[in-house]
Amino acid sequence: RMTGENVYGRREEYLSLPGYEVPKDAMYLQTEKLIEDTFEKAGYDFVRFSEIDFGKIPRQTAEDVVLMMIDEGKVLRINEEMFTMKHLMDEAKEKIQNHLKEENLITIAQVRDMFSTSRKSAKPILEYMDSIKVTKKTGGESERVAYL
Repeated sequence: RMTGENVYGRREEYLSLPGYEVPKDAMYLQTEKLIEDTFEKAGYDFVRFSEIDFGKIPRQTAEDVVLMMIDEGKVLRINEEMFTMKHLMDEAKEKIQNHLKEENLITIAQVRDMFSTSRKSAKPILEYMDSIKVTKKTGGESERVAYL
């Protein structure tokens, strides 16, 4: 109700004063670049957020920045500890969907080979695809079919 009366602004799950934008100061931009560079370099060999060396950047600042990057649609949370760039998972989604048009099944081993990554990273890719209803488990832990 208060957002309708212009008392508060709302963006996703955040409330603020109307028209408020988070200031992107030098610390924010430095943190954002470090996160982007880390996730881009990792590619499909996902890095755990807790393993990123932020140097002198406070961990709370890094957590706030990654949440803003998620809100802006730049970053995706794959699971509790892993994040990646949205465009990487968009590419993965497209490749997996194309594979499932040709074959009715995809395995963790095929995903591992498709993205030149490890089984440890291939599994979260498939679990993420399950969560966005691209794939679903067939009973076996390592096999998926297209979500219909």
